[in-house]
Amino acid sequence: MKKIFIIDWSLIPVFVLSAYSGIELHVADYEGNHEVWHNWAVFHVLTSLLFLMASIFHIATHWGWYKGTAKNGIGRKSKVTAVLSVLFLSVVLTGFALLGIEGAGSPVGQCHFWAGIVTTVLSIGHILKRLPSVSYTHLRAHETRHDLVCRLLLEKKKKKKSEHTRKADISTSMTANITQTVTIKGKHTEP
Repeated sequence: MKKIFIIDWSLIPVFVLSAYSGIELHVADYEGNHEVWHNWAVFHVLTSLLFLMASIFHIATHWGWYKGTAKNGIGRKSKVTAVLSVLFLSVVLTGFALLGIEGAGSPVGQCHFWAGIVTTVLSIGHILKRLPSVSYTHLRAHETRHDLVCRLLLEKKKKKKSEHTRKADISTSMTANITQTVTIKGKHTEP
C-alpha cells in the first residue's frame, strides 16, 4: 500500500518538471539562443525519462483497470483516462522520435509539443479528480493483509460501539414509552 502511494505521489513533481521544461524548451526555441535551448532540452529529456519510469510503475500498479477496461469496455468515467493513456503514448513515441530528429520545430516536434500540452491539461484534471478519492477507497484497493486485519478489527470495534449505543438508545426509548403510557392512562407514576 505504501508503494502505490509513493509511486502515485512521485508522479506529480516529475510531471510538473517535465511539462514545465517542455514549455521552456519550446519558448527557448523561438528565442534563438542555442545554449539556453540545449540546457532546457537536456533537463526536459532527463525529467521526462524520470516521468516515464514513474508512469510505467503507475500503470503496472493499476494494471487491473486496463485489463477490466479491455474485458468490459470503457465506461463513461473511464473515457478521459483512456484518452489520457493514448495521448501519453503519443507524447512518449514522438519524444523518442525527436531524439533522432534534428530540430524541435519539425512537424514531429510540433506534434510532440501540442500533444504534450493537451496531455498536461488532461493530466491536471485527472490528478485533481482523484485527490479526494485517493484517501480511503484508493488505499483500500491496495491494502496488505496486515492493513486488512487492522481495518477489520477497527470496523468490528466501531460496530460493537454502535450496537452498544443503539441498545442504550432503545432502552431510553422504552423507558420514555412506558412513562408516556402510564401518563396517558391517567396515572402519573414513575415506573
